[in-house]
Amino acid sequence: MHDTIEAKGKLKVIRDRLLPFADRISNNTMLLAIRDGIVATLPLIMLGSLFSLIASPPVPAWQAALKANPELAARLQMPSATTNYLISLYLAFSMGASLAKRKKIDVVQGGLISLAAFLAAMTPITQADAAGKMQWMLPMAHIGAEGILVAIVLAFFAVEIMTLFHNRKWVIRLPATVPAAISQPFASLVPGLVVLLLVWALFHLLGFDLFNFIVSVFTPILTKAGDSLAWVLLMVLIDSALWLLGIHAVVLLALAKPIWLGLLQGNVEAHAANLPLMHIAAWPFYNWFVWTGGSGAVLPLAFMMLRAKAKSLRAVGKLSAPAVIFNINEPLIFGTPIVLNPLFAIPFFLAPALSAIISWFAMSHGLVGKPYFLAPWTLPAPIGAFLSVGGDWRAIGLVCINVTLSALIYWPFFRAYDRQVAAREEAEKQ
Repeated sequence: MHDTIEAKGKLKVIRDRLLPFADRISNNTMLLAIRDGIVATLPLIMLGSLFSLIASPPVPAWQAALKANPELAARLQMPSATTNYLISLYLAFSMGASLAKRKKIDVVQGGLISLAAFLAAMTPITQADAAGKMQWMLPMAHIGAEGILVAIVLAFFAVEIMTLFHNRKWVIRLPATVPAAISQPFASLVPGLVVLLLVWALFHLLGFDLFNFIVSVFTPILTKAGDSLAWVLLMVLIDSALWLLGIHAVVLLALAKPIWLGLLQGNVEAHAANLPLMHIAAWPFYNWFVWTGGSGAVLPLAFMMLRAKAKSLRAVGKLSAPAVIFNINEPLIFGTPIVLNPLFAIPFFLAPALSAIISWFAMSHGLVGKPYFLAPWTLPAPIGAFLSVGGDWRAIGLVCINVTLSALIYWPFFRAYDRQVAAREEAEKQ
C-alpha cells in the first residue's frame, strides 16, 4: 500500500511539474522551425545520396566501367553536386520560410530574405577564367556542410527583424485592393533592406567572419563531441526519457539534427572524393543501428506481443507490429503503454544504448562500413542499414545482432508485464 501511494506521488510530480516544463520546451518556435526546415530538405538530401551511390557504387564492375568513362562519371556526380554540396543554400531558405510561417509573416519572403542574408554574409572569391578575365565566385565550402550553422543563425536573425518590423507596422502598406502577391513583397521591402544592411555592416564593414568563427570554434567541438560514443549515448538517454514521459522527442532532438546532417554531409563529400569516411554518428547511424523499429529499439517487443497471454497486449501487437517494421512505433509506445510505465523504463533505455555501443565499435574497428547514404526512414531496418553504408552486407548482420540482443533485454520485462495485465484481465472477468 505504501509503495502504491509513493508511486502515485512520483507520477503526480512528473505530471504537475516535469510535463508542463517539457511541453513548453517541445513547443518552442525556434526548435520547431529547425525541425521543419531540416525535414523540408530531406528529399534533396536523399536524391543527392542516391546519385552519389550510383556515381560511386559498391560494385567493382560498375566502378571499372565508370573509371573507363570519366565523362559519364562526371555527369552522374552533377545531381549530387547540386543537392548535397549546396545544402546550406536550401537550409537558409527552408529555415527562414519555416520560422516565418510560425511567426505568421509571409513565408516566401521569409525564406528569400533569409537566403539573401546568408549569401550577403559571404566574401566572394576572385579568380581568373580561361581568358584571363577576373570573375567572382561563391566559396563552395560555405555553401556546403560548413555553412549549415551559419544558415540557421542568419535565418533566425532575418526573420526576427522582419517580425519586429511587421508587428510595429514599419512596412510599406499598399491598399487592400492590391493582390497579396504584390503587397507582400512591398511589405517586406523595408525589413529586408534593414536585414541586408545589418549583415553587410557586420560582415563586410566591421569585418566579422561568422563562417570562419564557427569553423574554428564550433565545428571542431561539434564534430568531435557530436561524433563520439558519449554523445550518442546522451542522445539515446534524452530520446528515451522524453518518450517515457509521453513527449515526442523529434522536436527537442531537432537541435542535434544539424550536427547529424553535418556529419553525414562530411561523409558524402569524402565518399565522392574517394577519401576515407571519418564520421560514425551521422544521421543514418541512429535510424538503422540504434533505434531499430523506432525509439527504444522496440522492433522485437512488437512481435513478442503477438504471443502475449493478455488479450489487450495481443491486440496492441497486431496493430503495432506491421507499423514498427517501418519504424512507426507510436501505436506500441502509447498502446502498451510504455509511456509512464516504470517496468519498461530499463529496457527502453538499455536496448538502444547497447545497440549504439555495439554498432559504434563495429564501425570504428572497420567491421562494418560507415554511413553516407540517407535512405527513407520508413524502410525496414536491414534494408535501410544496407543502403546507408553503400551496400555493405555486414550491416544487415549487425542489425540482426542488435535486434536479437534487444529481444533478450526486453523479454523478462515483457513477460512480467504480460503476467500483470493477464491477471488483471482475469480478475475483471470475475
